[in-house]
Amino acid sequence: MIDLTKNIFFFKKNIVWFPTNLKKINIKKNITYFRQHNLELIKKNIIHEEDFLTLHINLSNSIENIYQSFKPATKYDIRKCNEMNLNFLNIDINDSIEINKFIKEVKFFYKKKGLSNLLNIKKLPKDNLILFILKDTRDWYSYSLFIKDEIRIRLLIFINNYEKIPKKYLGYSSKKLIWETIKYAKNIENKKIFDFGGLSKDSKLIGINKFKESFSGNLVYEKNTLYSELKFIRFLYSIINIFRR
Repeated sequence: MIDLTKNIFFFKKNIVWFPTNLKKINIKKNITYFRQHNLELIKKNIIHEEDFLTLHINLSNSIENIYQSFKPATKYDIRKCNEMNLNFLNIDINDSIEINKFIKEVKFFYKKKGLSNLLNIKKLPKDNLILFILKDTRDWYSYSLFIKDEIRIRLLIFINNYEKIPKKYLGYSSKKLIWETIKYAKNIENKKIFDFGGLSKDSKLIGINKFKESFSGNLVYEKNTLYSELKFIRFLYSIINIFRR
């Protein structure tokens, strides 16, 4: 579980990633946003709720069994990338030069793809972030940013260098980067769950869904919920939602 507090005008918003036990959470704060959970919450206190479908790989399985579960094309791409001798690196999240470079590349990638990115990387908890890169001596191929708690490592952002690297090689590097991250999460971080960060309903992202599904993870249904015990807060949000329609 990751528990953060954010000030919104006169209110405090509690952002809780991957909660599993309601007793460990201070819900007396004004607003709580539960991200990816299966908690039993009091319905009248729910301001807004949405279903979240994702894929998990059980890292308790052996690394050999995890690899063998991948689709044949994915294993082929990983083998091809092994021949390219790329470097898999864990970037220091406190290195401002490297982080700013990554943020710049994220903005360029999302603009090029016509996608929106609502994550403000600099406002995420540094201690819970891991940034990986796959590169050669000249150029980067693929980046991936993850958020983690005690049990889970979850994909937040994945981008490729379409500006300089041929698409075929990016196909190889994408699979390789995920595979190296899975091994890192299991062997170095000792996590139990590798979370692909959701499957999208956006037709533009069907290709990304297929990419994630090629690793043969288990479908998991979770929820994102905005919650408050304060009647005034719930009323305020109901008014805001009227003007959003």
